[in-house]
Amino acid sequence: MIELIDSVYTGIKGRSRLSSLARYSVRIIGNAILPLYFKLFSKKRYSGKSMGGDRKIIVSFTTFPKRINSIWKVIECMLRQTVRPDKVILYLSREQFPKELDDLPQSLRKYKDNGLVDVVFVDDDLRSHKKYYYSFQQFPEDLIILIDDDLFYVKTLISELLEEHAKFPESIICHRAHTVTRDQYGALNPYAKWRSQKSRRGPTHAIFHTSGGGTLYRPFLFSEQLYNRKLIKDLCFYADDVWLNVLAFVSGITIVKSNYYTNYLPVYIKDDIKLSVVNVQQSLNDNQLEKVLTHFNVVQECFID
Repeated sequence: MIELIDSVYTGIKGRSRLSSLARYSVRIIGNAILPLYFKLFSKKRYSGKSMGGDRKIIVSFTTFPKRINSIWKVIECMLRQTVRPDKVILYLSREQFPKELDDLPQSLRKYKDNGLVDVVFVDDDLRSHKKYYYSFQQFPEDLIILIDDDLFYVKTLISELLEEHAKFPESIICHRAHTVTRDQYGALNPYAKWRSQKSRRGPTHAIFHTSGGGTLYRPFLFSEQLYNRKLIKDLCFYADDVWLNVLAFVSGITIVKSNYYTNYLPVYIKDDIKLSVVNVQQSLNDNQLEKVLTHFNVVQECFID
C-alpha cells in the first residue's frame, strides 16, 4: 500500500497549480488510508526476513513533543520492512519528556511494551543530533540506519541500502542526496541551489547526503570528533546533516547514493514546522556549513572528488 501511494506521489511532476493540487490530494488521501491499513493488517509486522550475522541492523531516530503522537506511523513502516531490523531505537530528551514513559501516548507505549521498539531517554537535548549521537557510540561495529520522524517509508528501504552496502562496505549509503555545486569562482553555491541527486552515484565526496531519507552508516569509520558536544552546539546545533557530511569528509568516508528515488510522502502533523525548511529558507544550512568547514579548514577541499 505504501509503495503504491509513494509511487503516485513521486510520479507527479512539475510546479504548476494543478501539480501542487495533485500532490496535496495524495498527501491527504495517503495520511487517511495508511494509518487504517496499519491497524487492519497488523500481522504484516516483522514478516520480513532477518539477515542474521555478527553485525546487527539498527534503526535509530528521534522526535520531540510536537510529533510524538504520530511517531507510531513511522515505527510501523520499520516493522514492515522486507529485511527486518534487529533493533528500532527512539531517542528522547528528558528535557522534553521529564516524566519519561508517563509523557508518552499509548499509541507509542504499546510498541515499547510489546518489545517492538526501544525508547531511550537521554540527558540534555542535542536536537536532531540525538538520532545518531548515542546509537553510533553504543553500537560502533553494527550497521546503523538513520531515519526521520515525519515520513512514510517503503518496505524495501533497508534491503536496498544493504544491497549497496555489500558493494561498498566502507561508504555511507543513502537514498536521498544533493549534488553540491560551485560558482564560476569555485565557491560553494547556496544550499538552495544544489541539485537533487535522483540516480545512483558514488562512491564520492561530491554529494551531500540527507540522513533522514534512510541512510546506512558504519559508526567506527568516523573520527571521534563527531561526538564533540561543544563543537556541535557552537557550530552546527540545528543541522545534523551538515555535521555528518563534513565529519564524513574529515574522516575519509565516501558516500554512495542508491538508485532509489522518491519524494517521500510526509506524515501529516498539524501546524508542523520542518527544520529542513527553516534551515533552507533562513540560510541556516549555509551559515552552519561555513562555520564547520572553516573550523576544520576544509573550505576548498570538501565536496570535491
